[in-house]
Amino acid sequence: MVQGENDFDKTLRDVRKFQITDQQYKEFCRRHEHQPSFVAEPNYLMAKSYLILDEYMRFLDRDGREPSASILDVDVFTALGQVYWDETSFNRRGGVYDWNRETNQSSCGSGDSKALKW
Repeated sequence: MVQGENDFDKTLRDVRKFQITDQQYKEFCRRHEHQPSFVAEPNYLMAKSYLILDEYMRFLDRDGREPSASILDVDVFTALGQVYWDETSFNRRGGVYDWNRETNQSSCGSGDSKALKW
């Protein structure tokens, strides 16, 4: 939930009905931990380490301040400098994806499933 963006009935979107408790999240993780590609991320790690763009291509500030300028108008580095995000946590949770890595395991996103071939 982003303060002022989707947290009450006067905003464009209201995500409060989708909120879950910490206990519900722990139960979900327990039920899915057998999946080879499942990575559980606690709230404290996710809260400020994700970069979110709104429909105007502005980064949303996780502290509820103003969004950045649109990346259609300024470069990404300028826009990122206008909002707070936890770059250390972003890197710690593997936020920079290695697109060249070899995948050694099958998962729902690997494209290996014959059931998904038409």
